[in-house]
This record gives sequence, structure tokens and C-alpha cells, in this order.
Amino acid sequence: QVYVLDTANLATAPVNKLSVTDGAASQTRLGVAADGRLFVANPPKNEVLVWATDINTANPPAPPTSVAAGTNPVAITIPATGEYAYTANLDSADVSAIKLSDLSVKPIAIAGSKPSALAASVTTGGENLAVVDSDNQKLHLIGWRPNEANPADQIKPLGDPVSTFAHRPIDVVASAGGKWLYVLEKEDADDKGYVQPV
Repeated sequence: QVYVLDTANLATAPVNKLSVTDGAASQTRLGVAADGRLFVANPPKNEVLVWATDINTANPPAPPTSVAAGTNPVAITIPATGEYAYTANLDSADVSAIKLSDLSVKPIAIAGSKPSALAASVTTGGENLAVVDSDNQKLHLIGWRPNEANPADQIKPLGDPVSTFAHRPIDVVASAGGKWLYVLEKEDADDKGYVQPV
């Protein structure tokens, strides 16, 4: 379940408890769009559930819209000023780009990868993605240009994948404008964490 809490009074009961079918079989991930809609990645069902803002007031709220994502969407990100929500799909070697205006989905293939975390930033050239592949210890940088007429130009690798991490990368966040990325690394032997600027 996802609990909706009133930040003005956290001691009160949740405004809503939103059910995520089969969500107990894995870890769901949350993202909030600029318009207040809640996006919940549900890995066991290969879906993203999208709730309207009435979850904050109505009980019960309107049921969510189920959006098909790639296989095993283990991470989700929504840039504050972007046009898309994105999921990292661990078992289908791709990222799902979910258009916020109509919830249509386009896959962004990353051949031979196992996407496990991602960050997105909005730039003057379009939306850029940083996709962590923890298993293969790589960071893929991708430009998403859906308005290009030629489908081959819609997905632009931004240089070669970064693979010079001292430890296993497990998460990533982007600075405003996307000039810098900060990759969280984990040293499995001694269970320490490190942050690597890119």
C-alpha cells in the first residue's frame, strides 16, 4: 500500500491507503509529476500506476490508470519541468518513456544492459537520461529526442558508457540542468558507500 499523509498534521490517520496489487512481491517506487499526480512503478506487474490528485482529498479516490512499462521496472524518475516520466526496466534492457500529457509509452532500448536506476534532466537540447546498470557496473548517458522525424534520431547515446567506477554503482541523481551527475557506489566487501561525481 501507499499511504497518503497530510503534512499539516502527520499524527492523523492517512487520508488514503492506495493498494498496489502484487506490490508485496517486490519494492514499488514512487514519483510525483509537477501537476501532483502520483506515479507508482510496480515491478511484479510490469506497470506504472497513475493516480490523480483526488487521492489527497477524496476517499475513496478514482482508481488509478495502469500503464504498461518494460519488464521489471525497478526505478522511476520524473524531472520537474519535463514532459516524460521514465522507468528503468531491469529485465528488458530498456527504459520506458511515459508521456505525461497522454500516458503513451515509448521504449528506449539500451542493448545488453540491465537498467537498475536512473535520473533525468531537462536541457536546451531535450531531456537527457543517466541510466545505471549495477550488474555490469556502467552508466549510460542518453539523449531522448522524441520529436525527431527519423526514429533512429530519437535515441542519442551521449558518448560511450562510463565504466570506470571503483565500486558497484547503485543509484544516480542529476544536478539542475544535468551538467553533473552524482553516482552512489557500494563497496560490497566492507558495506561502505561512496559518491562519485560525473
